[in-house]
Amino acid sequence: MIATIAALTLKRLRRGRAMWVALGIAMLPVVVAVVIKSHLQDPLERAETIMDLYIVELLVLAVLPALFVASSIGEDIEDRTITYLWSRPLPRWHVLVGKTIALAPVAIAVTLAGWMLAVQVGTDARAPTWTLVALAGCALAVSMLAAGIATLAPRHGMALTIIYMLLFDLPIGEIPASLQALSITHNARLVAGIAAHGVHDVPDHLTPAITMAVIAGVWFAAGLVRIRRLES
Repeated sequence: MIATIAALTLKRLRRGRAMWVALGIAMLPVVVAVVIKSHLQDPLERAETIMDLYIVELLVLAVLPALFVASSIGEDIEDRTITYLWSRPLPRWHVLVGKTIALAPVAIAVTLAGWMLAVQVGTDARAPTWTLVALAGCALAVSMLAAGIATLAPRHGMALTIIYMLLFDLPIGEIPASLQALSITHNARLVAGIAAHGVHDVPDHLTPAITMAVIAGVWFAAGLVRIRRLES
């Protein structure tokens, strides 16, 4: 049943306009890369633009999972489309898991495609491996967060996810205090090996990755609890 829900979700995605909108958003770092490259002639300076492009990519990640995951879940709950599924003999959590399994990989793929192209354009080099790992993990974590928020507040799930990422997660990640650990994007930067002064080697990728997973897991668990209590 989870696979069926995932397949139906992807079918609806292909028929809608969300994918085209997402591709346009994903190309924003590429536009920034073109602008930066046109103003920087020193190859060393171009290499340092990875940090700037990564920050732009995190802004993109504040939108893409919300566009894919939160909007899909929220619309189905608000439009009562999901009620039909609940009239069938399947657990309600299957709906949330099925939609997330279908849409999170799409968010990851679109994010990584935009990132790799932006780095190639801006630095004439391939994207560092750890940045790919970090962005994939961040996209998955934000997708799980978006699923939780959309279940808790279906009508405004997409908007609240974007607001949460832009006004809480990203700013918290810039505060030089232990509170940074609550930020998904901050932990993603640690996994990627990107600090305030550029790309560097980080000896511990595992701890921020686990922290990111825990934050995402809490939000997703909240969604699972909530969806069981929603009225059919």
